[in-house]
Amino acid sequence: MTRNDLIVCGYPISYEVGFYDTQGILTKKIFKEYDPVNISEKVLTDVQQQRTPLEYSLVLSRYHPPYFTFFVDDKNKIFVGTYEKLDNKNIYDVFDEEGRFITRIPLNPIPLILKKGQLYSLEEDEEGFQVVKRYKVTWRIEE
Repeated sequence: MTRNDLIVCGYPISYEVGFYDTQGILTKKIFKEYDPVNISEKVLTDVQQQRTPLEYSLVLSRYHPPYFTFFVDDKNKIFVGTYEKLDNKNIYDVFDEEGRFITRIPLNPIPLILKKGQLYSLEEDEEGFQVVKRYKVTWRIEE
């Protein structure tokens, strides 16, 4: 949800994120062109080798969906997690509250929330236990 009580949701068949008011009325959408990201042969092979009931056949896409997650921070910036990677980090597209594209940033942790300049994420420690970590976030605008 945004600060204005809009519900942000999407169905990642296309790169489209919708904003709905409390009555369920669509008020705006974000559309973005994207380059499809291939699913690795290993993942496709692993999925195909899993057992399925005989009456089902698997139809697998060669590509990941446009995004796998998104969240809204306390300043109404929308962060959309894509399957693109940079240095083994997922790329997040960032939009302002009007839906205008701002930037792309690589993030290694799985973000849970960004509030008051603090990013809280879910990560694994050295022993494999899940922990919540907090990072300080500062925005710097470069020209």
